[in-house]
Amino acid sequence: MDLPSWLRFQVTLLTDAGQLEIDTHLDRQWRTAPPPQQKPLPSHPNLTGTSVLVAEDDAIIGMYIEELLRDAGCIVLGPLVSVTDALTILETQRPDVALLDHTLADGTVAPVAMALTERGVPFALLAGANDLELADGLTFAPRVAKPFGSAALEHMLQELLN
Repeated sequence: MDLPSWLRFQVTLLTDAGQLEIDTHLDRQWRTAPPPQQKPLPSHPNLTGTSVLVAEDDAIIGMYIEELLRDAGCIVLGPLVSVTDALTILETQRPDVALLDHTLADGTVAPVAMALTERGVPFALLAGANDLELADGLTFAPRVAKPFGSAALEHMLQELLN
């Protein structure tokens, strides 16, 4: 039986940040062939040029957030994995908005939230199931529940900027 000149398949990666689907196909020699032409992503004029500080200690989630924000036209500061890194950035830069994981590599994000509040920078927490009970004074902060997609993230950024 002859195989078709190419086989199409889809891979779905499940992460804490959500689901990532990859469409591709193989040629007869079973090498990865270039993907078919895709429609360009819609532009996000309201977010273009917005600087976003991202504090997230999970590398995969951080890269996912960074990609979503860059696709929306944002300037990404981070992802930063520690409170120390985030506070160091805030000494020299003032982002328009910030997205903060509740627990970073060196502790809770409360000191970063305090520094952002002092500078008048709006922020939201990226909260997982373990972060539902925030005991460090951050109960007032808006939250994006993990896992989330681009629509939820963009909606939260719009809310913070307005």
